[in-house]
Amino acid sequence: MFAVFAVFGVFGVFAVFIVILQFELLIRGAGSLKDKRRVVRSVKDHLHREHLVSVAEVAHLDSMHVAGMALALVNRDQKYILGVLDAIVGKLRKVHDAELGSVYREVLSGSQLPGAYTTDEGEPLWTSEESRRQAAEAEAILNEASPAPLEAHPCPASQPPHAERGGTQE
Repeated sequence: MFAVFAVFGVFGVFAVFIVILQFELLIRGAGSLKDKRRVVRSVKDHLHREHLVSVAEVAHLDSMHVAGMALALVNRDQKYILGVLDAIVGKLRKVHDAELGSVYREVLSGSQLPGAYTTDEGEPLWTSEESRRQAAEAEAILNEASPAPLEAHPCPASQPPHAERGGTQE
């Protein structure tokens, strides 16, 4: 499930993982958008400070009780990224002022990025042979350890935050 792309740089070929984690926070005690934003700002600041990730509120901006958030992390070490994501999800489950709703993570490959393999003039960065070699090296990295992805559990925004929900969310 993890994707990787290889970048040909001055020091050779190396793998890069681009991880996006999307999650919802159900904020039960918010009496206003100001209360919600206080909780969101606290979560954003904590995650950024503790894990050096980029975090933003991206959905349900006008809802008092639900915050749709996303974070991004770029690194070349797959084990590090998995550890950081596990730690973040664990911390989100323990947020005092909110309940963790749905969680979804995705790892993007370089081929999914615009202009990942071309120069500004549109010329290919690598020859066909270099591209095949890099793809083989990236595949070898993926085969070393293939982690199980987090399951996405739906948490419809229409569901009131005070509704009972069974089980743990992830």
